Amino acid sequence: MSREKSQAILYRMVKYSDSSAIAMAFSRDFGKLKLFIPKAYTKKGGVMTFIPGNLDFGKKDSDLSRYYSFEPDTTFYKYLNSHEIVLRLHLLFEIYDGLYQADMPDDRLYELMLKIDDENYRKITPYIIYFMLRRAGLMYDTENCANCSSDEDIFTVASGGMYCPHCTQELDLDSFCDRESAYIIRCFGNAPLYKALTINRKQEIQILTALGAYASTIFERPLKSLKTILDII
Repeated sequence: MSREKSQAILYRMVKYSDSSAIAMAFSRDFGKLKLFIPKAYTKKGGVMTFIPGNLDFGKKDSDLSRYYSFEPDTTFYKYLNSHEIVLRLHLLFEIYDGLYQADMPDDRLYELMLKIDDENYRKITPYIIYFMLRRAGLMYDTENCANCSSDEDIFTVASGGMYCPHCTQELDLDSFCDRESAYIIRCFGNAPLYKALTINRKQEIQILTALGAYASTIFERPLKSLKTILDII
């Protein structure tokens, strides 16, 4: 066992005994970690989820690492007062859990997680989902029709990808998004265009619904956190 330190976000805890827990963490240097945390549910040993900070742990050859301490970054205490951000972090980490295996560090993803704030959560959350799907090699083509590969007027967003008008009619497809929201999805791969966009509540709902439906086909199960978001926002 080697003792390590890394920036990390604890995103899930499951009670193991009266006071202990099994936790999942996204660490900057080591990727996904599974930790045993003694006294996790005591005032002295309690830990915060969804708050970035510094994790001290013992990395074992097995999949369960030993937890020593976690020092949250006080800069991110603002997350505790933002129901909107925490809801979206639940969704992001549910997708992360389904796409990333242990020992898969992703510095760019970690940086994106740190950028979420009260002003950009509607815009950055869909992009991070797109980023994770693309990184896993599973994101559909946003430039060409999923059925005929046409690059003309691709604005129908279905659970299997994006489609041109001809294939939409031929396959009798319904779109999760209107043209404006579909255009936003098409801009994911163009950083300058996406940076210039603004995303309102209606567009975010449509885009999250579309990406969530697609992710659900990959995982072969619905996303529980997505339903919660859509019910509340």
